[in-house]
Amino acid sequence: MLKRLGLLSSLCLAVGLTFPTTAEEPLKELTLATTTWCPYTCFDSGDASDGEFGVVGQYVDQLLSTHNIKLKASVYPWSRAIHLANSNKVDGLLTAAHSEAPALIFSSNAIASYQMCFYTLKTNQWQFKESLNFAGNKLAVIQDYSYDKLLDTYIENNTDVIAIFGSDVTERLLQLLFSKRADIIVVDKLVLAYISKYNHIDISQVKNAGCLAENDFYLALTPTKGHQALLNKLERELALPENKSFYQGLIKKIL
Repeated sequence: MLKRLGLLSSLCLAVGLTFPTTAEEPLKELTLATTTWCPYTCFDSGDASDGEFGVVGQYVDQLLSTHNIKLKASVYPWSRAIHLANSNKVDGLLTAAHSEAPALIFSSNAIASYQMCFYTLKTNQWQFKESLNFAGNKLAVIQDYSYDKLLDTYIENNTDVIAIFGSDVTERLLQLLFSKRADIIVVDKLVLAYISKYNHIDISQVKNAGCLAENDFYLALTPTKGHQALLNKLERELALPENKSFYQGLIKKIL
């Protein structure tokens, strides 16, 4: 009996050695969490699978398609999107700044940039001048967004800042401003231009009271070997001038 078992083991080992080691399966689909942030990421609700992703979604979808990878975007309030990525429930975030999700791995080259500006009613004389002195004005922002280091620190240390979350955040910030429940709101300038145009919101009584420096945003994925390999492949493409021009063309089409 022992001899037979020994022979069987030898056969199994021999057979096992005849099979080649299978390589890691290539990525075929990438599920990225995001939020509705038009014109960068635009969705009605739920999952987007028909290519209607907004300009960033269209751009990343185009880059991924060159590697035969399909983009699937799932839409959530921003805080929820970050939580899902950190919990490995999705492959990552379609757009993110490093400070928003430091546990993820980021592309070295940015997808694009955004610029947050302060907006007030035209009757308000306040103007942003480098230092964050709001002179008694009530500030309203979006919870868990990364603005810049100075403003992020101010928000973290001041409990009187109104921080909203959920859906339709830009429209709700404008409502706070129009109703005078907030005196200053912080919104990306392209987002405000898009929302006011396509949602027919009259912002004739709103003024730009100064802007923060432009910030880059990146593709951010969960830290796995396959994802790092994908980011390595995308680095060169994100840096190519013709791809950057393609992205700017998408912006111009809708604004």
